[in-house]
Amino acid sequence: MHWTFDARDARAAYDLRTRLLAYLRTKGHHDADYASAELVVGELVGNVVRHAPGVAEVAIEWHEETPVLHVLDHGPGYEGAAALPSATSETGRGLFLVSALTREFSLTRRPKRGSHARAVLPIPRRTTESDAA
Repeated sequence: MHWTFDARDARAAYDLRTRLLAYLRTKGHHDADYASAELVVGELVGNVVRHAPGVAEVAIEWHEETPVLHVLDHGPGYEGAAALPSATSETGRGLFLVSALTREFSLTRRPKRGSHARAVLPIPRRTTESDAA
């Protein structure tokens, strides 16, 4: 699945998060950790809204047991490790939480402009109809 949204439109970002979570619920196991997935999506989309205004892309690849979320922006670009910031820092906790709540997380600068956040979400694929209960 693939979506685009204008990061200058807060409503579009909110609607994207809602649609993405609905998609995960149609494919994922009923008792998966959707709360963590929602927080991850919210943090990564929120970062785009705050730091990279303009058109952004969000995609879900679900070729394995768990989905991989990709968030690509066209902002100034950022890369780095998701470390816990100091206790007095007013920013920086979002990526730390994303890293803690996903199976894998990376943030890389794109070659021309922007960043690519990649997160393996904690949502196992539904394998039977009883998984949907």
